[in-house]
Amino acid sequence: MKILILSKDFDNPKVAPFRRLNLFMEQLINNGYQCHVLTEIRDDLPFNISNLEVTKIKNIAYNKINFTIRFISELILVMKMIFKGLFLNDINAIIVSSPPFLLFFSAYILSILKRIPLILDIRDLYPDIAIDTGVLNNKLLICIVNNIEKKIYRRSNKIFVVTQKIKSLLADRVDCTKIEIIENVPISDEFIQKFNIIGNVFENKVFIKSLDQINVIVSGNIGFVQDNALIVNSAKSLKNINNLMFNIIGDGIKAEDTKKLIKEYGLENVIINHSLDFDQLDVILKKSDIAIIALKDYPFMSSVLPMRLLDYMKYSIPIVYSGRGEGAELVKKVSAGIVCNPDNLQQFTEAINTLVRNSQLRKKLGQNGSRFIKEKWLLKDRQTLFLNSIKSILH
Repeated sequence: MKILILSKDFDNPKVAPFRRLNLFMEQLINNGYQCHVLTEIRDDLPFNISNLEVTKIKNIAYNKINFTIRFISELILVMKMIFKGLFLNDINAIIVSSPPFLLFFSAYILSILKRIPLILDIRDLYPDIAIDTGVLNNKLLICIVNNIEKKIYRRSNKIFVVTQKIKSLLADRVDCTKIEIIENVPISDEFIQKFNIIGNVFENKVFIKSLDQINVIVSGNIGFVQDNALIVNSAKSLKNINNLMFNIIGDGIKAEDTKKLIKEYGLENVIINHSLDFDQLDVILKKSDIAIIALKDYPFMSSVLPMRLLDYMKYSIPIVYSGRGEGAELVKKVSAGIVCNPDNLQQFTEAINTLVRNSQLRKKLGQNGSRFIKEKWLLKDRQTLFLNSIKSILH
């Protein structure tokens, strides 16, 4: 049997969507299914996966900050995916992961035209995020998108979500028996070895850990929902601690604004770099003493459990978590770090300072997190649940 997978960023193993799709593809291929990925990529794939077919779609380049051009670009991608997908033969089911939400529409149309099952994977809840952040505020457009969303959910045969809260929020939109919770998993050593791609270098300073330096890591997307100003302001408040260094690693819409703020404050205790390859990130995580996650207080953030949080826990790094929702609840439940209220600079700075001053507490919280990942958050459990769900639809 052949599964069609729709993806936007299949050429970039560094991003969370790819890591999640790889979780699915491995199980499908290892159990005799064929996989065909339909994706937008700009260059040839920088890696090879056995028994995987890929159809590439070229799309217009756009500035991520310009919402109109971005929307047009993604709309063009939708139409191209529908057109390309129509000419793919012997497809038995479609899996599509969102965001971006418009990919759901491509899969929806193809599932109708080909009369095959539709399987949705929801990592973040759209259009809720776009509405809460103010990106989508036209009432007519919101009404149209909500109606499309309901039609797609009704058409779907199975919906995978990453948190219990997302499942709860979908309860009034779709039959709950369709929904399965398959959480994200931390990065594995096998994944690092398989998809490590040499190419990126440190943009500014080399990450150096002296014997007495305490390294704070912030990695992942630098966007609208991350409280980047809170992180930079906490670094400013703690700049007189000589052995403390903040390492911000990632890309995103707000990366340039964050760099400008660092420069404006004249901070020498903050290093900011582009997303790194896995071998470089692996080294940095192993050398990090404290990890930071700072999220803004939007309503939809209650459903968020960042994938990077699981990575930090796996690497035994104690966490300072500014935010609400499932991520904050997990940190509290496991005692893997200190949770602060959103947008509370004093509380956030004091939490970091507490861990800076107390190495034994850092060690204890880090061990709590890694023990939980090792004993309770098992990859094979998620893979088995996914495979059983696919079999129930296709057989």
